[in-house]
Amino acid sequence: MNKYFLDCGGNKGQSFKSFILSRPDSKEYKIVCVEPSKSKKMQKKLKEKVKEFADQGYNIELIKKVVYTYNGDIKFYDMGNESSSVDPNKKNIKSWALTQKNVKDEKKKAANAAKFANECFDLSEYIFNLPQPAEILLKMDIEGAEYAVISHLHATGALERVSEIYLEPHACKISNKSIEDDFEMIQQLEDFNLQPRAWNGNRQHQPIGGIWSKEKIKKEWKRKGRYKKK
Repeated sequence: MNKYFLDCGGNKGQSFKSFILSRPDSKEYKIVCVEPSKSKKMQKKLKEKVKEFADQGYNIELIKKVVYTYNGDIKFYDMGNESSSVDPNKKNIKSWALTQKNVKDEKKKAANAAKFANECFDLSEYIFNLPQPAEILLKMDIEGAEYAVISHLHATGALERVSEIYLEPHACKISNKSIEDDFEMIQQLEDFNLQPRAWNGNRQHQPIGGIWSKEKIKKEWKRKGRYKKK
């Protein structure tokens, strides 16, 4: 059977490193690390980590595109760190994006527009194009884009091909989203018998956390000061 670990939101390679160190069978998987940031510093560290493990015999592919619901171009607010997002309403993006938008110098405006522009790809199509049968482990830490992407995977049926999913929900950090967006996403995964597990790529030997249940989501919203009892 073909085995894949799809590391969506690769950052500097922490997650695929954690995957490798935490699973004795990790060499059996093709690791696909997706990281769209154009930050030279981040890409340098990521390439170094890819080479480090590729030299040890691991099969790692690096994709420098945004994980999304179609193939084409998208506005990506590239902060040069793990908080970069396609969603301008995300807490740390909103004020930064407004600052960039209010720049009056035409050359700086053009430079900002170029910085925002990025290429995206359809994750559902990518999954359907993988050889069958396959074991697909999907890790998703894509800073708010998970709601559109998971809804798309649900609508196309691509979730049927996913064996396990690890993710970080971000609705509590996005001004125009509510806790219901998190609940809906969890239900979409449950429709395909998938339990969303928390993932922390900085925990090298135990990255997998608990299940994102409604109670766990409520605790996260309370921690961020946004939970309101109905």
